[in-house]
Amino acid sequence: MATLGSKFILLFFLYFAQGLPYGIQTKLIPILLRSNAVSLTKVGFSRILSLPWLFKVFIANFLNRFSTIWLWLALSFSGMALCCGLPGLLGTNITFVLLCGVFGLNVMAASQDIAVDTLALRILDSSDLGKGNIAQVVGYKTGALIGGGFLVWLSGYTSWDTVFLVLSIFYIICTVYAYTKHWKYIQHSDIIKKDLLKKNSPNDYNGVFMSVKNSQDFGWIVCFVFIYKLGEQGMTSMIPLYMLDSGFSVSNVGLIAGVITHVFSIIGSIIGGWMASLYCEQRNDLIHLLKWLSIGRLIPMATHCLNISTTVPMVAIILVSECILQLFAGIITTVTFTLMMQISKSVPTGVQATHFSILATFEVLGKLTMTSVGGNLVEVFGYLNYFLMCLALSVAVFPVLSCYHFAHSHMD
Repeated sequence: MATLGSKFILLFFLYFAQGLPYGIQTKLIPILLRSNAVSLTKVGFSRILSLPWLFKVFIANFLNRFSTIWLWLALSFSGMALCCGLPGLLGTNITFVLLCGVFGLNVMAASQDIAVDTLALRILDSSDLGKGNIAQVVGYKTGALIGGGFLVWLSGYTSWDTVFLVLSIFYIICTVYAYTKHWKYIQHSDIIKKDLLKKNSPNDYNGVFMSVKNSQDFGWIVCFVFIYKLGEQGMTSMIPLYMLDSGFSVSNVGLIAGVITHVFSIIGSIIGGWMASLYCEQRNDLIHLLKWLSIGRLIPMATHCLNISTTVPMVAIILVSECILQLFAGIITTVTFTLMMQISKSVPTGVQATHFSILATFEVLGKLTMTSVGGNLVEVFGYLNYFLMCLALSVAVFPVLSCYHFAHSHMD
């Protein structure tokens, strides 16, 4: 039986590979577009390249019934190698090829995410969820740090064509590893598990979705994961662009917003995993923890608003506030994903992948909503009013958390 350490390393590696496209999409592309004088509205709409993440739930049921996990991973890794290789060979200066490559990366990463989430649900015990989610969130954020922060900084020393070719080679190595694992286990664990899933899964999409919909606390957790990141993501996605508009260089923005603050986010995820491991089998305690963390998150968000409202915003306050905000964001994300995984493990095995994918889809939808329209809202209302709007959205999470306690107190 695999040890927790080996499970941790495996999950970290797989989520790291997924995080690279996220960093490219959310950090690198917006900074490059804005530095080329593209409007904030168009920069915001570039987030539409993330749309594949909203449809991954339909693939989850297919994975549940028809595919082995490692074969699915191998196919997605090979697709990611192709999506990185084409811009590298044809030239990243061709905008259409570059954006198509990023869109393809999102398609592959979204489908891969389902397989890795399913693998995590299977190999982690309930008592390991908190520690396991450290591997999940920290691995993903480390990949995003490399894809968004480090690569932006590296762009001053090498060509983007070379960078994308190196990424393609990395994903080719991942493909070989996944195929090796597939052939090693195809006659054993994966086929056995696939057969069990076929027996336990409903025979159609409607049956799967009805089973998920009728599961305990499904409506509440969907509402929470959609709203809990709205304000925070709306604010953090616009801070780099605010810095550019305030006269910062692209390299400095990449270093501050893409590396330094991201390190604090990773530290927060580690702390969040440790906190969640203390309460991973006690749902009420996790929700109480989320309430207090959400209160703490309001402090750096309010500081951003106060600083920007001044005639000459202080750079040091922007940096410190953003680092603290990212620290809280990392803690809250890891605790929330532990809660999501805990709830998904309580449903029948055959629908766990679909259940978790639906929750993750709404989580992505919440983040994508504000990051997509943020640029347009800033152009209409200005940075200050937009940030105040984000602060108000972060306050709105408290009624949702209170609804859980209200509903369960009446059930008791």
